[in-house]
Amino acid sequence: LLEGGRLFVTRSTVALRPRKPEEGGSAFSAFDAETGQLLWQTSWGSLQGTCRTSPVIVGDVVAGITQEGTPPQPRVRAFRAKTGEPLWSLDLPGNGKIMAGGACVLNDKMIFSCGQTWGSGTGATVAFEPATGKVLWKTEEHHIHGYGRPAARDGLIYLGGQAGAPMV
Repeated sequence: LLEGGRLFVTRSTVALRPRKPEEGGSAFSAFDAETGQLLWQTSWGSLQGTCRTSPVIVGDVVAGITQEGTPPQPRVRAFRAKTGEPLWSLDLPGNGKIMAGGACVLNDKMIFSCGQTWGSGTGATVAFEPATGKVLWKTEEHHIHGYGRPAARDGLIYLGGQAGAPMV
């Protein structure tokens, strides 16, 4: 995600032992887009064992979806874009079997969606107020699945996934 002269990147690794970001472990990082200088970095969880989703930004709030904890739980974490200061963190419905997750922005609201492969099982799509993390609405009926990512345009949110699974 490139915004305001900063490049925001998530990196997720699968390792035999947890590693710190400076050891090549999972990280959420902000870089100066012109110089490549690391501005801030924090430990990050894992989603699908790789970083298959980019963060989103509204104003000075940047947020991403990850899995953390034991057992792994889908979670949204938000930071102050300029400093990396943690702002809020909220768990999403689901469990360690969640295989996909992503985010988009619609009307200055952050929309996060996660779900299992082929659209079966648990998942959710949730809208957040970026500054506070307040949940504005949530549905567990409609969510992404497989390798899908949410997208938004003209007041609509598009949720899809792997071939053969329904798109809403």
